[in-house]
Amino acid sequence: VSVISTSQSTLPDVGRTLFGDFRNDIAMYFGLDKDPERAEFIKRIIHDVIDDLNRRKCWQFNLVQASDITTSPGVTEYDLTVIAPDLWRIYSTRKSDSIDYLITGLEQRNFDMIFSSQNQITGYPYVTHNFNLYRDGSIKLFPIPDAAYTITVRYFKLIAKPASDSDLLDIPPPYQSVLKYMALARLAAMVNSPQVSYWEAKGKEAYDEMNYIDEYNPEEDLRFMSTEEMQSRTSYISPNVRPRFLDLW
Repeated sequence: VSVISTSQSTLPDVGRTLFGDFRNDIAMYFGLDKDPERAEFIKRIIHDVIDDLNRRKCWQFNLVQASDITTSPGVTEYDLTVIAPDLWRIYSTRKSDSIDYLITGLEQRNFDMIFSSQNQITGYPYVTHNFNLYRDGSIKLFPIPDAAYTITVRYFKLIAKPASDSDLLDIPPPYQSVLKYMALARLAAMVNSPQVSYWEAKGKEAYDEMNYIDEYNPEEDLRFMSTEEMQSRTSYISPNVRPRFLDLW
């Protein structure tokens, strides 16, 4: 396995909310902020909520780009745990130098069926596959690279679980109420509070809004049109124009 480069660091102010302050605010709702043992338990509750959010979907706000991989001739396997230690799902893999193209991702079983008799050929890589990315942490390129190529990996990262009170929440500020309400619902259940249903409803409302906003893409309002279609609608078209048109009708 070839270790290529280091991962991009997370912006230091990504959440702008200290985990310790966030946890204490939750504890204060039930008068538990002076109880260190229960404060530690609230930390685990928040971690459980983050696990739930990570498990439910790949969040668009967590789509990031890893440091590039530079292939070595004859080396087919590349470690992603170095360039993407917080990897959850691969979004895209590209050969990004010189001739830029998308590398097709295949499950190991499909690769074994399609390329079982060709798996030692060399050349431009155009397929990536992994036996078990979760456990092995690496991808394999096919054909086996015969030179130094630049491979760009974009991926969905996990929402990080804060370890200490000085850590910043790794979630956009408008969405932090989802963590708060869901954690309060679980804490209310733990202390047998009659507010369980209230906080559950607040958590569901905040989650639904977070899910909708994360899915909504204003770029979808733009129609993609060919330059020929644009030419037919106008008397002049600049050769530098992008083949994208805002359709207002």
